[in-house]
Amino acid sequence: MENIGELIVGAYLQEIEGCDFVIYNTRLPGGGQDGLRELDVVGLKLKDKVAYLCEVTTHIGGMGYQGGNPGAVKKIKEKHASQKKYAAENLEGFQHRFMFWSPYVPVGYITEHLEKIESLELVINVEYTARIEKLQAKAKATKHQTSNAAFRMLQILAHLRQEWRKVVSNSRQLRSASGMNDSREKKFAQAAVRMAVCKIPRGRLTTFGDISCGLTESTDSSRAVSSCISAIGNDFGDDYMGGLKSVPLHRVVDADGFVGGAGNADETDKTHTMNADALKRELKFEAITRCKNKDGEWKWRVNDLQKYRYRK
Repeated sequence: MENIGELIVGAYLQEIEGCDFVIYNTRLPGGGQDGLRELDVVGLKLKDKVAYLCEVTTHIGGMGYQGGNPGAVKKIKEKHASQKKYAAENLEGFQHRFMFWSPYVPVGYITEHLEKIESLELVINVEYTARIEKLQAKAKATKHQTSNAAFRMLQILAHLRQEWRKVVSNSRQLRSASGMNDSREKKFAQAAVRMAVCKIPRGRLTTFGDISCGLTESTDSSRAVSSCISAIGNDFGDDYMGGLKSVPLHRVVDADGFVGGAGNADETDKTHTMNADALKRELKFEAITRCKNKDGEWKWRVNDLQKYRYRK
C-alpha cells in the first residue's frame, strides 16, 4: 500500500506534470532478487510519451537507509538501476525521467555522490520544498474531486483557510459571534477557532490576536476570536472544567497577558477563576498574579507572556 510520501509524489505527477496514470509500488517482473524489488511511483503522460520513475523516501530526520552514508548511496544506485531496467524492458517508446524524491538529504557525502549520477533527477531539500509549494498553490486554486488522498488533504486545508477569510471579509466590523448574520458563518468561525486552540501545547499560551493572525494573517478579527471562545465555553455549561481537557480555552489570553473570562477575579467570576486555576497547574504557580487591568478590574495575569507564548 502506498504511503503518504508516495501519494505526495503521485499528486505532483498528476496535478503538475499532467500524468494520465500513476501506479504505486510496482514490482519488477521475473523471479529472484529482481522480483523482490519495486518502483515506488511510476507516472505515465501518454500525450507526450513521458514516463516518470520515482524512488521516494520521506524520512524527515534523514535518509532512513542502513549502512550510513555509503550504504545510502549504494542503495539509491541499486534502486536507480532497477528504474532503468524496468524502463528499458517495459516502457519502450517513452522518454524516461528517473527521479529521487526526499524532503531531507544531509548535504555532503550523499549529495556529492548522487549529483554525479547524470541520469537521476534529484528532487531533494530545497527543490523538494519548491515542488510541494507548487502543489499547494494548485490545491488552493482548485476544488475538483481527486482520488489522491494527499492532494485532497491539501485542498481541504487551503480552502478551510480561505473560508475563514471570507467570514472575516464579509463581516469586517464583527464584535461578537452572535453578530454574524449567517448561522453557518458562526459554526465555521467557532470550528476554526476551536481547531486553533487545540493546537496550543500544554505549558504554552497564545493570544486572541495570535489566533486571528494564524487564521486570517491579520489581528482585525481578535474580537471575533474572543467571542467564538466565549461561545465554545458556553457549550460546556456546568462541565466547563471537563471541557478544558479537550479544548484548552484557558491557554488563550489577551495581548497584555490577562486570563480570559469576563468580570473581576473573585468567587462570582467562575470562568475567569477556573481558567486561572488551570493555568496555575500547567505553569509555575508564581507565573500568574492578580493585578488591575486598564479598566481598573482585578484580574489574573501572566507575568511573562513572551516566555510562554506560542505562535503557529
